Amino acid sequence: MTTWLRGKPDLLEPMLQDRKLSERLVGEREAFVRVSPCLLFCVLLRRFWKDLEGQSFVLELYDRGKHIPVFGGPRIAGRLAEPELRECLVQVVCSFKRRSPQCSSRMKMP
Repeated sequence: MTTWLRGKPDLLEPMLQDRKLSERLVGEREAFVRVSPCLLFCVLLRRFWKDLEGQSFVLELYDRGKHIPVFGGPRIAGRLAEPELRECLVQVVCSFKRRSPQCSSRMKMP
């Protein structure tokens, strides 16, 4: 199926934005192990973008469980509407590699 989708980019974006897909990925426990981290982040980023479109502000966790309003939801949603920015964010998150805890303290930077 992925080969088929690669030839149809006009279908891929609506599929990634489908609310049912994001709800299934978030709602099912086993969904996280059945999809790639990149696919998961692509879907969740789009859900965040669509959720922000209707918000004038978002509540951010600040200090000791307190939330503060952060205004600019429409501006952030406008930036996330840019496919190049979304792709860049996905690539940044997917570039992180999982390391075992016992190796992380001895890890040397290349």
